Amino acid sequence: MENVKILIVDDEIDIVELLKLRLEINNFIVVTALDGIEALEQVERETPDLVLMDIKMPRLNGYKVTKKLRDNDKTKALPIFIITALSKYTTNVAEQCQELGVQKVFYKPFDTSELIDSIRECLNISS
Repeated sequence: MENVKILIVDDEIDIVELLKLRLEINNFIVVTALDGIEALEQVERETPDLVLMDIKMPRLNGYKVTKKLRDNDKTKALPIFIITALSKYTTNVAEQCQELGVQKVFYKPFDTSELIDSIRECLNISS
């Protein structure tokens, strides 16, 4: 599968830049958004194959963006991975993500190699 497009949504520019670099090195096309509203605009404009999204963001959080994507016929099957600094021990992140149909949750800090492997697995791309 060529020309796989990933949308990175995070309000922390350092995280966005790190992920963008790692994904581009692995031959993914990367588009970015720094908040939830921009994420919805990018999904409409760029039609990504997968979204990597933070939860805590300005204007619209990751849960609300995911809900809007799931409620839209054009994007309801779009694979979404959540990347969050929220602790899996103090919040119900996994439960909320499962209810919203999120494919995978990564807790910061995370292993980018594992993330890339999970993207390939989700999209059936051989490495």
